[in-house]
Amino acid sequence: MNFLDGFYFMLVTMSSVGYGDYYPAHPVVRAWLTATLLGYVVMLSHDLSKLGDSLEDISEFDTEHHFS
Repeated sequence: MNFLDGFYFMLVTMSSVGYGDYYPAHPVVRAWLTATLLGYVVMLSHDLSKLGDSLEDISEFDTEHHFS
């Protein structure tokens, strides 16, 4: 197993996509899928960070919520 294969399997495992019955056999497709999964991880972490910031601004006694 080379570095790219190892990185692909590590990323698929960490993102909980799973291996399934179908998997990309061609290295170019694995590279594309790896880049896509990394993009999703970055987007998810950014969105969760923004959600956490918004929830910190909300008080349980506050009646108006301003989400941006």
